[in-house]
Order: sequence, then structure tokens, then C-alpha cells
Amino acid sequence: MLRSGVYNMQNVTAVTSAKGGVGKTTITAALGAMLADRGKKILLIDGNSGFRNLDIVLGVSKKLVFDMADIIRGSCNIDKAILCCERFNNLFLLPAVQNNENRLSSSVMKHLVFLLSKCFDHVIIDCPVENDFSADVIFASKVLIVVTADPVCLRVSSLISEKLESKFDVEKRLVVNRFSKKCFLKSNVISDFDEIIDFIGVQLLAIIPEDDRVKIDCGKGLVCPKTGPAANAFHEMSVRFAQMF
Repeated sequence: MLRSGVYNMQNVTAVTSAKGGVGKTTITAALGAMLADRGKKILLIDGNSGFRNLDIVLGVSKKLVFDMADIIRGSCNIDKAILCCERFNNLFLLPAVQNNENRLSSSVMKHLVFLLSKCFDHVIIDCPVENDFSADVIFASKVLIVVTADPVCLRVSSLISEKLESKFDVEKRLVVNRFSKKCFLKSNVISDFDEIIDFIGVQLLAIIPEDDRVKIDCGKGLVCPKTGPAANAFHEMSVRFAQMF
């Protein structure tokens, strides 16, 4: 096992959120697909042990046989567990374990991700929503915090930002997902986006508008729509993300 001091995972990004239902998995898949479409070799890791669904969004569920726990148990080689997403060249998935009791420890997960990070341009981890940070965030060099523009989500997201600031040496970016200007103005709770950014204390990466085509296409394993406001926003998100490296 490698010593912790020799780990260098500058190309590892964790996607996290403070609550469920904000579209964290969709953001992970869309970002990976857009980067792969730009010629980068991308590995997505589903960190949602016991609740995996990234394979559904990517349309590779029927090919799923092994997961990351099978690699550690020696049931298969790494290349057998990693799935190729045929609709996007250079996009790959390492599925989460089906049962939460088989979840990898922090040290084992860290070593596995380190080995994989040497084979890909970017490794993006879809982190589980938990009361405390998962092991996936600890060793990522960059963290995307996905929020929706509602007071409850913003409050708990600000706590995540504070914990990241105090405990981990990571670069943070904010993604506001499923944004509806009409609902935002109607709520009359938050005055503008500057207030959101100031409240959470994280630099904005992207605003993804509410778009029914995203839900429809994800249900078909198409990850994200080819046209429309969300598609344009996903593209801009990937461009800005690439500029962080």
C-alpha cells in the first residue's frame, strides 16, 4: 500500500450536495459526457453505495456485472468492472457497490482512485449525500457543490462549504442546478445570485436551468439533451471546469 504522502490526485473531482434531489448525479454525468466529447478520457465513479444510479443515467445498466468491491475481493480485474459508455467516446464508469455493507473503507477507496487517476484525464466522483463528508471528498483536489436556489438547500450547503474550508485543502466551485427564474422571482426570499454566492462563500461555476428534456433524456440513458438551455449551460460548465486545470 502506498503511503499517504505520495498520493497526487490533482485530476480527481468530487461532486457533492447537502441534500438529495438537487441533481448531483445528473451534473456528474453531464460534466463527464461534455468533457469526453471534448476529447478527454473521463472516469466517473459512483460513490453511492447501496443506492447506485449513475449506470442508469449513462445507459449502461444492462452491461453491469462487477463493481468496485469485486476489484478489491479479487473477483475481477479493474478493466472488467469499468464500463464503457458507448454513446460517448472516452467516457467510462466504475459502478458503486450494490450493498452498503460492502462499501470500501476510506484508505482502500483512496488507493483505488489513486491507481485509476493515472489512467484518465479526469476522475469525477458522484458522492453520496450524508450527514458528514464521505471518504470520496477527503482526497479530491476539487469539489463541486450542487445546490438548488431554495433557502433550505442553501443553508445546509453553506455548512458544507464551511467544513470544506476548515478541514480540507480543496478548490471549491458552486453549481446552481434546476434553476427556474420564474420560481426564483416568485419566492421573493433571495434577492439575486450575488446573495446566493455570498451566503455559501463559493465561486460560481455554472447555473443549469430547469429543463424537462434533461429528465426525459436521463431516463433513456442519454445523459443530457443536445439542444436547449440546459444543453448550452452544460457545455459552458465543462469549458469553465476545464479552465480550472
